[in-house]
Amino acid sequence: MSDTYKNTPWDEWKLITSQILGKGTYGVVYKAININSKQYAAIKIIPVSKDKIDRAEKEIEILYRLKERNCPNILNIEDHKIMPFKNKYYIYIRTALLTSIKDRFLNYNELEINKLGTDICNALRVCEVENIIHRDIKPGNILYDEVNNNYILCDFGVAREIYEPDDTLTRVGAVGYVAPEVYSGKYDKRADIYSLGLVLYYFANNMNLPNDFPCPPPCNASKHLAETILKACDYLPNNRHKCAEELLYDIINSEKYFLSSKNRLVDPEKNTDNEDTKECDDQPPLRPIKRKPEPTPKIQYFLIGFLILILIILLIFLLKACNSSKSLKDKSSHKNTISDESTVSSPDEKLNDDTFESSNNNSADLISSIIDEYESLLKEQKYEEAFDRIQEGIENFPESEQLQKVKESINKKISIVHNNETALISAKEMAEQGNLISAIRLLEDTKNTSESGDVYDDNLSKAINDYTVKYVDDTLSKVDEYVNANDFSAAMDVLTEATKQLPNNSTLSSEMSSIKSQKEKSELLEKKDQLLKDAEVILNSQGYEEAIKVLQSVPELSSDSDIKAKITEYQSYKPDNLLNFTVTNQNNVNINTAITDPRDKSYSDVLELKGYHSGSALINMFDPEKAFVEFFVDGKYNNFSCSIVPTTAFSREDDVYAIIRVFADDNLVFTSEKITYKTEMMNISCQINNCKYLKIQLYNPEQDRTYEPATIDCGIIDTKISK
Repeated sequence: MSDTYKNTPWDEWKLITSQILGKGTYGVVYKAININSKQYAAIKIIPVSKDKIDRAEKEIEILYRLKERNCPNILNIEDHKIMPFKNKYYIYIRTALLTSIKDRFLNYNELEINKLGTDICNALRVCEVENIIHRDIKPGNILYDEVNNNYILCDFGVAREIYEPDDTLTRVGAVGYVAPEVYSGKYDKRADIYSLGLVLYYFANNMNLPNDFPCPPPCNASKHLAETILKACDYLPNNRHKCAEELLYDIINSEKYFLSSKNRLVDPEKNTDNEDTKECDDQPPLRPIKRKPEPTPKIQYFLIGFLILILIILLIFLLKACNSSKSLKDKSSHKNTISDESTVSSPDEKLNDDTFESSNNNSADLISSIIDEYESLLKEQKYEEAFDRIQEGIENFPESEQLQKVKESINKKISIVHNNETALISAKEMAEQGNLISAIRLLEDTKNTSESGDVYDDNLSKAINDYTVKYVDDTLSKVDEYVNANDFSAAMDVLTEATKQLPNNSTLSSEMSSIKSQKEKSELLEKKDQLLKDAEVILNSQGYEEAIKVLQSVPELSSDSDIKAKITEYQSYKPDNLLNFTVTNQNNVNINTAITDPRDKSYSDVLELKGYHSGSALINMFDPEKAFVEFFVDGKYNNFSCSIVPTTAFSREDDVYAIIRVFADDNLVFTSEKITYKTEMMNISCQINNCKYLKIQLYNPEQDRTYEPATIDCGIIDTKISK
């Protein structure tokens, strides 16, 4: 297809409509030709509404101010025109025709990257003197001047003058290259340092931007260049170079180190420059460092020419194939008039019939192809490139409602992406300050308000998951500290608060159940320990039945093996009635005999010992072998207790008395006080040391009386032995 042209405000300059060089933030750039001199230029066309024309003129003033600085690394404006059309204006800006830089870095060349950084730093030094922040530095806005071997910063369409450093600025810039602080609205010239740092990173990292912050070193750069780049694109502005002059200084030094390590041409220790970091001030910038183009061997020219010839031949065959398979129909007339006496065609209008023709079917196919490319770029999350592709389609098919709707959609997507990136940066700051829940809430709200489920950045979900895992891990760590200190109540308080923040988190819910169970077990163990202590105290005071009741007072512990064993043990402490045991020897003793004491109190189940105070046919109490009873207790008992009362048969004489002695395996273990008819009741208790035989004796150690024998009967009641 042959070149076709559109008119411009300059009679001698025509747009080559088939060659769109690029699209900036607000306009489209065409290749243009001077029909007289046949020279080429670039013409950018920016549509502007009437209410913003004053702002646009101020932006153009910035370009002319920069031109006065005569910096070879800033694209100079050659001329401009503002043309009214219908309800808006079109701004035409003519500049030199330059080439893209991406092809120059297909193969890594560190010296070339150093030159790129040096040239753009020179441009930024001029901007800093003019109080200008570019705010849209990216590979697409850097061109190459092959004639002068210079890299040139272009597209100042979003630049503005900065007079107050703390001024709240517009949030603009290319996704991927914009500095983090730009999203907060407060930034300064260090935002351009960040963007340039990422451009250098991109070309030193096989044309890939970093996936995370802090950035890993670019894979191809030498150590010193990598350190310089990482400092320039540090996440925190205060950690970056303070100005372009400082960055330029580091780039030059990194190149010296590189040359020294590779060729031993320069001794980096013998640097003639001031070794201290250069101060940034408002002095006019230094003259840019120029380098002579390296000579290209003749063999390279031959190869390049040969390749170009092959490409031309292939292009001719392709064009012939297209012309033979398709016919162009339905030529449309080209309108060459502009309202308000303008003679320039609007970029919104179609080309005239003799410059471009296309059938409706062909247009539909092209539009469909554009949308396919757009959707492919979207899948790769290349939103800016997708936007550029749709914008290009609209330029060629301005009446396509389908493309207009897609443009609205991509604008919305880009807006969402910016919002997501802003949220991610803010959430990261919150997380670093320990406010993980706030970070999670911010990202969840951002995700929920994105409205389009296929748009929001997957990084949102990943960040939400990462911060959730971190919050859960921190929570469980605190819980473990309290559990190790046996403070289950504090552990439960931490988990209760955490589950309020993340009610659907299965890990926290599971841990809550586990800690609740551990707490209940711990409390039960505490109850168990206390029960055992209380029961032991009661048991020591002979309250075995009360001790058993205490052990049985907590139903949850009824099946506990320790409690059951202790109850069984305590039940074994229950005293046995001595009268139920086998009598091995007895002498004048009545067992289970009812008696009455001198005070007319009646008793049953009594062991009654009988004897006389002096010689008689009955038992002589002075004989140790008389008036006793012996039981076989099999060594199972340690305690003996009973109560003793005199019977009504006890002598009423004041000097008549008796004593009770207790023997354990013939060892005397107890002797009572004197018992007379006046004794009401005497309680005795002693240890029998797990003896096999227990003997109870009625005894009087005094000599025989010469007068009438006196009867001495004692009833022994409540005879109990226990362990």
